[in-house]
Amino acid sequence: MIKPFHYKTFSDSFKELSLDLGEHFTYNVIMRIVIITQEDPFYMPIFFSYFFEELKKSGRNVDVAGVVIQDSLGKKSLIAFVKSMMDFYGLFHFILHSVKYLWIKAGKLLNEANLLPKSFSIEYFVRSNDCKILGYKNVNSPEFIKFIKEAGVDLIVSVAASQIFEKELLVTPRLGCINIHNAPIPDYRGMLPSFWQMYFGEEYSVLTIYKMSEKLDRGMVILQDKTRIEEGMTLDELIKITKRKSATALVKVLGMFKDGEVKYAMPSAGTGSYYSFPTKNDVKEFKKMGHRII
Repeated sequence: MIKPFHYKTFSDSFKELSLDLGEHFTYNVIMRIVIITQEDPFYMPIFFSYFFEELKKSGRNVDVAGVVIQDSLGKKSLIAFVKSMMDFYGLFHFILHSVKYLWIKAGKLLNEANLLPKSFSIEYFVRSNDCKILGYKNVNSPEFIKFIKEAGVDLIVSVAASQIFEKELLVTPRLGCINIHNAPIPDYRGMLPSFWQMYFGEEYSVLTIYKMSEKLDRGMVILQDKTRIEEGMTLDELIKITKRKSATALVKVLGMFKDGEVKYAMPSAGTGSYYSFPTKNDVKEFKKMGHRII
């Protein structure tokens, strides 16, 4: 496997471009957003827990009009999905993860039945912050586009959304759509970028928030942050840290939009790199390097 184009510096190579929002918010005007994510019982609840906490602390007048939770299987069948997870975690950790999954799901069901006050789920953190779960299966559908228009949504935020956004969706919100990707685009585009940054021995994992375009993970950069990949750090630990930092970074970016202070930056030049979900052999090589998944 070929190592991707190395990202020379964290942000020094960017050329800043001012963004003319056309219409600026004042502090008292509500900015309305929708978040599109995917079902992930292990890491996404961490993001939403920190996001709502940080948003409250910020005092920003931002209304989360709803959250769409998409299927995490993508185009895979259940059998193919289970096999890929077994190849990734190994049999022992797959069994442990499956037990943890069932425990989390049971807690979610008991919470929804009012038999448990809390649960570790996206739904719990969304509803406990007076937000709605939006039941749209296809975010490119005319029905969802109509909802975005009628609800006056200013900005759509993609947080590990499992569906590619088409042009009409990208241009419907007044401020467009932004995505959170834990890699220095255009390098490490695609799936599980934290794994690949560790695989190729990067010193840092880089978080990027950028304005989405029709090309996958190719938009103009709004904000970046980095996390040092410490010696002995597991992939699980890195993902948890970056989920918390992603939540804090998103609140900061929302503040920038709210204040009309967003600036775009050109991402690093070059074709970049794209990676799919790690195969069984990729995981073997990862472990040979001394890395651990969990």
